[in-house]
Order: sequence, then C-alpha cells, then structure tokens
Amino acid sequence: MEKLKTALKNKNIDHIYLFSGEEVYLTDYYSKALKKEVGCDDTFDYIVLDAENLTGLQEAIESMPVMSEKKMVVVKGQDLSSELKQEDVEMISVLLEEVPSFTELLFVTRTINKNSKIYKLLAEKCTLCTFEHQKPAEVIKWVIKVASSKNVKIDRDTSALLIEFAGVDMTTLISELDKLSSYCGDGGIITADAVERIVIKSVDAKIYYLLDAVFGGNSEQSFRLLEEFKAENEKPIYINASIMGTIRTLLEHAYRQREGMSPSAIADKLRLRPIQAKKNTTYLKKVDVKFLENIIKRCTALDMEMKRGADGFSGLSLILGEILLKTSK
Repeated sequence: MEKLKTALKNKNIDHIYLFSGEEVYLTDYYSKALKKEVGCDDTFDYIVLDAENLTGLQEAIESMPVMSEKKMVVVKGQDLSSELKQEDVEMISVLLEEVPSFTELLFVTRTINKNSKIYKLLAEKCTLCTFEHQKPAEVIKWVIKVASSKNVKIDRDTSALLIEFAGVDMTTLISELDKLSSYCGDGGIITADAVERIVIKSVDAKIYYLLDAVFGGNSEQSFRLLEEFKAENEKPIYINASIMGTIRTLLEHAYRQREGMSPSAIADKLRLRPIQAKKNTTYLKKVDVKFLENIIKRCTALDMEMKRGADGFSGLSLILGEILLKTSK
C-alpha cells in the first residue's frame, strides 16, 4: 500500500494492478484515487466488468479511449480464483502480454487463492496491493480524523470503545460515525455514553465481552451472555469459531511471551490494542499453554460435532464451564 501511495503522490502509477484484501473501504478509496490519476471519462472510458462475465474484456482493453487520453478497465470479484472460468484465465493470460499503453487495468478481489493459476499469473504481471484490516492503533487515528471531517470530536479512549463495539472494518465504522455525528450534532463531542446508546455491538464484540467474563472468572455474566446469544438466534458454530480465533491469539501471545517479547512488541506483532495485550497478560497468569491447546482441541471437536447435528450451545456451555473452573480459582 505504501508503494501505491508513493506512486500516486509522484504521479507515477504502474500499468496493471491487483487489489486484494478484506478492507473494502481502502480498496474502494485507492481504486478511486487510481481512476482520478488516470483521468478517464466516467461514461465512455471507465469500464467495470464482473469476474463471472468477461465476455467484453478483450474489446474493453484493446479499444481506443473515446473521450479521454486514457481509459480504465476494472475486473471485480469476491474471489477471482474461484469465480474465473478456465477459459477466462487463459484469455487473461494472452491479454496481459500486450495491454495497450492507453489502458489502465485493475483487478479487484476480496480474497484469492495464492496457489491458483490466476494468482500466479497476476503476481507475475501486475503490481500487487493488499488491503487488510488495519491495526487498532491506526484505526483509532483514522476514526478521530474522520470524525473531524464530519465536524464532531472524539477522543482516543472513545474511539477505542467504538472499535470494541463495531470492529475495525472501516466501512462499518464510517456508517457508525454517520449515526453518531447526527446524534451529537454539528460541532458536538462523541462520548462513551453516545457510543453505548447508538452503536450496535457486533457479534465479535459480544464474544469479546463473553470471553472477558470467562477469563475473568465471572460465571454468572458468562452464562448470561451465552443465553443472550441463544435468544438472539446467533449461530453457535460461528461463536465457537470466534472463540477458537481468540484462544489462538492468546496462545500466540503466550508463545511470544515465553520468547521474551515485551507486551508492546507482542501487541504490535498480533495487531492488538495495548489494553487487550495487557488483559491477555492477566489471563495468562490463570491459564497455561497446555490448557489453552486443550481448549482449542475441544472447540475443534465441537465444530465437527455441530456439523453432524449436535447441540452447539450445550457444547459451548461445557467448554466455557471448563475455562471458568480454571479461571475462577
């Protein structure tokens, strides 16, 4: 991404790009920045094609611009490695050998299998730009900047709370900031109370609070939150997967801690907010690596059982109960 920033700043962009990654906001932002630098006419010289239907790709690439000096052709998909047909990959392979100088070609995908033929082809011929979710510290700075552009203020602690509730996805955060700025009014201050009143907690945020209660040894709150998930018809298979992800992060923290890394270095390595890194250190005083590895095995087994029709919430209750026995001592 830094290379792309520099290229745009110096007005020295490359000819063919592949944009990939989960952070849709950044992908859209830099796609628009690239389009602006190309300077193509919106109506005649900016062509967007769906990866599942590339019938007009060759003509789009090879035909002369109509109203501009250059044109831009965008091929978009959720996963190019699964959406493109074999004949499309072969066609792209031929077309990439000689893309006209007047055509800027951009491939955009949320995910892509790096072992696929299309990825290997694009990696060889394109400039690769990956837009993953940013580190919480970077997102906090961005939230403060976006809030300012909406003529409201938000401090770092409240920004961190917003991220806890809504996650780090920038598109989601833009939507939440729109609601908060409307609620607080022009020139207003977004407070923690406003965030708690207005922002709907994501499932991941709720799971965060659930695990915070579990590792804090609070059995009453833990099972109350699990019952809330059940009442809201959340899928236990997703809750289990999210718990596994959190436990894996905690394990990674433990491994790095054993290697002698500092809490701040661990937070940076694992893309954690400092407060979460601090909490992990506290949790790891109650549980050891062997115990966490066993919980991962239990969650993996539960995943298989749920896929065969087992009651997921009963399984989750047993796993959470086992952690609580350890952490409540």
